[in-house]
Amino acid sequence: MAKLTPWDKLAAKEDLRMLIELIDKRFEDVNRRFEDMNRRFEDINRRFEDVNERF
Repeated sequence: MAKLTPWDKLAAKEDLRMLIELIDKRFEDVNRRFEDMNRRFEDINRRFEDVNERF
């Protein structure tokens, strides 16, 4: 039976749960970085708008 089904290569529910948690955390980190980048671009856009209003 062991030769037919490689049980040692199957993932357990806990393995999948840990993988999902790891991926979720990674996406949260990436989302946070994008939010930071968006804030920076908004600041730069405000600066350009200020410069354009002066001239």
